[in-house]
Amino acid sequence: MFIPFNVYGMLPFNCRFEITMIHSPRSLSSVKSNYTRENDSPPFCRINGNSALAHKMKKEANSSIDKPNDQKSTEELIELGLLLRKIQEINHYIGQVFCLSIIGEKPEIQKILVDFFVWKFLKDKNAFWDIVWILRYRGNYEVLTAASRLCESKNPKSRELGVDILGQLGVPERSFPDESGIILLKLLENEENIDVLYSIGVAIGHLKDPRGVAPLAKLKNHLSADVRFGVVIGLLCQEDELAINTLIEMSTDEDEDVRNWATFGLGEMIETDTPIIRHALFQRLIDEKGETDTEAEIRGEALLGLAKRKDKRVINLLIEELCCNCVGRLSVEAAKEIGDTRLYPFLSTLQEWWDVDRNLLQEAIYSCQSE
Repeated sequence: MFIPFNVYGMLPFNCRFEITMIHSPRSLSSVKSNYTRENDSPPFCRINGNSALAHKMKKEANSSIDKPNDQKSTEELIELGLLLRKIQEINHYIGQVFCLSIIGEKPEIQKILVDFFVWKFLKDKNAFWDIVWILRYRGNYEVLTAASRLCESKNPKSRELGVDILGQLGVPERSFPDESGIILLKLLENEENIDVLYSIGVAIGHLKDPRGVAPLAKLKNHLSADVRFGVVIGLLCQEDELAINTLIEMSTDEDEDVRNWATFGLGEMIETDTPIIRHALFQRLIDEKGETDTEAEIRGEALLGLAKRKDKRVINLLIEELCCNCVGRLSVEAAKEIGDTRLYPFLSTLQEWWDVDRNLLQEAIYSCQSE
């Protein structure tokens, strides 16, 4: 969402954070566990100042829920998906006016209004992804053909929808992965839209298609952090030398989300163990000195990656982490991986208060106790 900085900066921090999260294209990807999806009904919307458009969209939305989504045709679902994308785009502009309108309110009122706006936006967003997932689950040739046509559209929102479908077509078994990869790589050759480029990176990552390594690596220095984030996702799990070198370079990116996922990719998503990978991971422990949650997670990912490679340099650093007032899950997981008896007393002390994952803590203690 494009909010003037002087307006955005006047909102309370918690409100700024919520609004940033719901408008970031990375918000649905930035979960390292499996994606989750909440089923929801397509929303209704009212657009002040354009009653004709509002009436048209409400009519289309009403007609779209005459039958359950899973009973709609592929064409109906795509039309509904594009409609919901249109609603999301309108919400972005509404958000600018919304932020301006609440500046004079008391902080507690601002929080209530932001909570409502976030709920409304996520309702629309979930409805869109419900459509995408139904099309993915169908995974038949009709959906492949429809997604392919979308990728040839002059409308970037249509291309983005097509890419989103192809990335996980036929889940969980996946159907037409080779054909989907060919379509995505062809689109990547000339694509310039930031949102579409981001989605292509994520889709190639889901397909784990090694053909995407070289073209994605060319975008490692793209001006958009979202595109660079998509590049990182596209390179996860690839043991190719170019992919690894690109992730190493991107682990120093100015954007902390890009650094976070590049470090995750190097530390956990590949088995390759080389001095240059270890050096890149250890460098994160030196450079990530900030106190944000993301920077702490980057340090945790680096610790875990080195622990998996049995690098003893992490022992003293792990002791420091385990003695903190706030101990992250990744640090305990790293202790479990390296299994060094010097960590045992510090892990045992955590039993008094650390309740993030009791089973993991017991596994780490067992791994580090003397035989």
